[in-house]
Amino acid sequence: MTKTIVIVGGGIAATSCVEQLCQLQPEARILLISSSPVLKKAFQTNQVTRRTFRFDIAETSQSDIPSQVQFVRGTVTHVDFTAQKVYLDTGECYFYDKLCLCTGAIPKTVTSDDNPRVLTLRDTSSLERLCMALRCARRIAIVGNGGIALELVYALQGCEIYWIIRETSIGTAFFDEQTAEFLWEVFEDSHREESHTGESSHSMQYNERLASEEQKTHPLGYSLGPNWWLYYEDETKRKGKSFSWLKGCLSTKKVYVLNNCQVLSVHHVESHLDSNTQQKVWPVSIELSKDPYQLHCDWLISAIGVKPNTEFLRSTALQLFSQQDDQGIVVNLKMETNLKNIYAAGDCCKVIDSNCSKCWFQMRLWSQAYFMGRVAAHSLLETGEDCSMYFGLFTHVTEFFGTKIVLLGCYNAESLGPDFEIITYRTPRNFDLSERKLIRVVLYKGKMYGAILVGDTDLEDTYENLILSGLNVEEMKEALVSPEIGMEDYFD
Repeated sequence: MTKTIVIVGGGIAATSCVEQLCQLQPEARILLISSSPVLKKAFQTNQVTRRTFRFDIAETSQSDIPSQVQFVRGTVTHVDFTAQKVYLDTGECYFYDKLCLCTGAIPKTVTSDDNPRVLTLRDTSSLERLCMALRCARRIAIVGNGGIALELVYALQGCEIYWIIRETSIGTAFFDEQTAEFLWEVFEDSHREESHTGESSHSMQYNERLASEEQKTHPLGYSLGPNWWLYYEDETKRKGKSFSWLKGCLSTKKVYVLNNCQVLSVHHVESHLDSNTQQKVWPVSIELSKDPYQLHCDWLISAIGVKPNTEFLRSTALQLFSQQDDQGIVVNLKMETNLKNIYAAGDCCKVIDSNCSKCWFQMRLWSQAYFMGRVAAHSLLETGEDCSMYFGLFTHVTEFFGTKIVLLGCYNAESLGPDFEIITYRTPRNFDLSERKLIRVVLYKGKMYGAILVGDTDLEDTYENLILSGLNVEEMKEALVSPEIGMEDYFD
């Protein structure tokens, strides 16, 4: 008798799992439960190295999924692991033989209340709200130091941006201080200096009440994925929606970084017009831990990271990770949980397995979610496929400030102990932007364990092979980053 496989979620992990299941077993009985009618699907655009891929993300709907898959719209509120049933907010209940949880992650928020002037960028709907809000914005505050914050600072135009970060340097979720400094120089040198000439003509009012109600009632969608800011860059990509691109109402852009700074409180000013002076009042007042201590702006964008969407699984027999901000579903390399026939993949899970390579770690990236979904499919069908290669080396290729970045292995010397060594090369600042590059290699006991490559270095394939081979490079370590030696030819 064909078993019923239930997949919960509609993000990259869920759709890659469904796709792999259909390829491996076309006759499989699959039920996909998603809280959103819009699904996210990842597909490889090109292979950078043997284990590193560039991905793109596309939105799909239930009409695009294979015909053998039954689609159900709803949010899972409870799972009865004994009776093997999932319960939805619609009152419906579905039986499963095997269950894979791909519920993703939800954004952390900088405030506990529903402040209508605090925006969180997560899905396409929140991006559309941001585009509308920006049309009348003069000054924006961004809180956070991860990928979304980096991309926002780069993408937003036509406004003053105050970037509030707790750390000393930018992008600490990804980079060391030296790499962050290099990238900021690239951003500053590529940023066009324009004179301030006042507000542009497309300013409009933003309906806070309607936007707030929409945010409360609209179900949380799935992660935007890479290069999300291109969604509105081309008129042909707007799909008929009447929103402008990510541009405020000023004719110039200025960025101020407030590092080693924390947000203490956020206040919303109801009236935007001073009754005495009849002048505009900033609608948001932010109390900070350092100078200027008080910041006034039009909007605050919260980009302080995400946490696993596992609230509905607490107080169940399913094992969750114990950290306060990371209560992911504990899984092994096969995406198996502590309960039989229950699996999890993507941002909602926490991989804990002694068989993981020292050069791999979980970072809750869309690329990892894609592979985890495929691994889960093999486990659900008990194919016996060895999927350990996905956990043998951390690899990620992305782009920040318009610059290609490749991350390999323990690129920040994660968990290597005190005996690691870092060798770095960077081009001088007077080089042309297209020729600038940074190469950072992590060595441990004479072997390469990680690397950061910024710009077009053409070294990712060579470095990946050196990390995987475990070759001792102690005697030639300085040559590893030398621009005078063609390392890709040396190790060919």
